[in-house]
Amino acid sequence: MLVERGGKKHQEIVKLLIEHKANVNLADYDGVTPLEHAKKHGYKEMMEMLTQAGGK
Repeated sequence: MLVERGGKKHQEIVKLLIEHKANVNLADYDGVTPLEHAKKHGYKEMMEMLTQAGGK
């Protein structure tokens, strides 16, 4: 089964993480934040969710 990156399932995961108070600014090993990843890939819905949750 192929799941579209940035699609509805991934958006739901981001939503759940935000609802459960995950740190939306926690950068990966390279120092890239979730919002920066979303912007890089053009995931508009995720960008909006992360921004509203305080993502930088």
